[in-house]
Order: sequence, then C-alpha cells, then structure tokens
Amino acid sequence: MSKHTITPKTKVAELLDNFPELEDELISIAPEFVKLKNPILRKTVAKVATLEQAARIAGLEISQVINRLRKKAGIEDIIEIKEGKAMQFDEFEISADAIQESFDARPIIATGEHPMHDVIAKMNTLEKGKILELITPFVPIPLIEIGKNRGLSVRYVKESEDLVRTYFKN
Repeated sequence: MSKHTITPKTKVAELLDNFPELEDELISIAPEFVKLKNPILRKTVAKVATLEQAARIAGLEISQVINRLRKKAGIEDIIEIKEGKAMQFDEFEISADAIQESFDARPIIATGEHPMHDVIAKMNTLEKGKILELITPFVPIPLIEIGKNRGLSVRYVKESEDLVRTYFKN
C-alpha cells in the first residue's frame, strides 16, 4: 500500500514522481499538460504548481481531476472536495506607456531555474496604475495566484504554444 496520496495540494511534480504512470492520464484530462514532457518545465513549474492550481487554470473541476487520477492510481477512496472559485482574470487595457517593466523569464526557465523570486521582487516595486509584463513559455499558475493574493489585477495572453504574456497591474 502506497503512503502517497493525491489531493488538491499535491504538487504536479510530486504526483508524477510518485505516480509516473499518471502522466498520460493527466495529459488526457487537460491537453495543455503535454508541456510537462519538457524536462525543464517539469523541473520548474511542476515543482511549485499544485493540482488545484492546474485544474483552475485549465477551467476544470478539481474533484473530477483528483478522483480520476486517484482511480487510475488504484486509490479507491473517492474524496469530496469543496470547489473553490474558478480563477478569475481581469480586463484592463495594456498600453506600452503603462508597462513599468517587461521581464522575459524564458532564459531563466531554460536553465531549469524558476523566476518566482525575481517576479515577486518586481511585483513589490510595481507603481500604482503600472503594469509588469511577464513573458513565459506557459501560463505561470503559481505567480498568477501570488499576484492576485497581493491585490494585483492579472490577465494573460497566450500568443502561441510556447509564448505567454502575463500582465500584473497595480
């Protein structure tokens, strides 16, 4: 009997380390998770993103995701989860003169590092009415939640499969 379990707070990397056979199931639940096959993303975003965050960003009900993964892993006890709100994104105009800083995190991510501390530091210096533009190869779920928890307005634009611009407005 495995002592590992699958809950909304389980990190995506932890899930895949403990249950590698669930990778294809996770991808079938939400095709955007195919990016987890990229070893760099596996070492960065998957280490900090929880299943709950991943489900919310994909617009899925967390209880369905968790119970489907648990069933596939042979963990029979189905759990009931009080659904949180779906992640809300804000509508605001993005103009070049409102952007205080544009930060391309792709080089940092490409080395296997995570830009979280750099981005948080930049959020802390964001002037009222100004915007921080974050450029990443994926939707930065944990950073979006951090920004929202700090009272910032957040929206993102997925320009291509490997280019996402996330905007944090103070």
